[in-house]
Amino acid sequence: MALKDEFLSLISHEFKTPISVIIAAVQAMEALFGGQLDTRIKNYIQRIRQNAYRQLRLVNNLLELARISSGQVKMRVRNYDIVFLSSSITRSVVPYADQKGVKLFFSSTIREKIIGIDDEKYERILLNLLSNAIKFTPGGKSVFVRLSCIDSKQGGQVCVEVEDEGIGIPEDQQEMIFEKLAQVEGVQAPGTGGTGLGLSLAKLYTKALGGSLSLKSQVGRGSCFTLLLPDRQADVLDSVAECAACGPEHPIQRVAIEFSDLYPME
Repeated sequence: MALKDEFLSLISHEFKTPISVIIAAVQAMEALFGGQLDTRIKNYIQRIRQNAYRQLRLVNNLLELARISSGQVKMRVRNYDIVFLSSSITRSVVPYADQKGVKLFFSSTIREKIIGIDDEKYERILLNLLSNAIKFTPGGKSVFVRLSCIDSKQGGQVCVEVEDEGIGIPEDQQEMIFEKLAQVEGVQAPGTGGTGLGLSLAKLYTKALGGSLSLKSQVGRGSCFTLLLPDRQADVLDSVAECAACGPEHPIQRVAIEFSDLYPME
């Protein structure tokens, strides 16, 4: 435990704090001198911000994995409309899909479904699945987010599918895709670099929520990640919680951080 605590402290102070200072400095430059900067300088600032977000995403993921391993992560479960929450998260990434020329669609067989969930953890899961789907889908193709309710031996479940028309994952590598630092070999596309931590974290969050996360994929046809969550409400005083901003970052910034490795490092 002492070594894990030391690791968390080292990462927090030696990496995260300087990165946050860089991001704050970039924001200050834009606020103070935005109207005076030419296109070349604005492009430099954008590169600095994007690469700082990349490093912050890596540090955040490492911190979360370390916290989970040491049992320090607490779930903040409240009752939310999963349809509205999923739709809002999907809409928030439309600009990134548009920038790449990928069409993004959301559909639900139900108008409303209140379930007990940690909205911050669910947002991290869905953002990761969406960033992977958009990252590995070529321009002109589509990504689909579908939500439905199903009955199973485990009782009622909410099913969230994220399907893409991307490059796909070889069958012999589909089991290891959720392992820490896993990288798919033999199938790559420009601008698809990453750390291999996001899906591992998404799997751990899903398990903590009492759900499951699985994959079906075919090379050259695309991939479909299926997230199953228990259809049950939390035993809390609040009837239905608002989809309020959670976590230390602003909602828009959280999306930017998650999608920071969507394009090639410059």
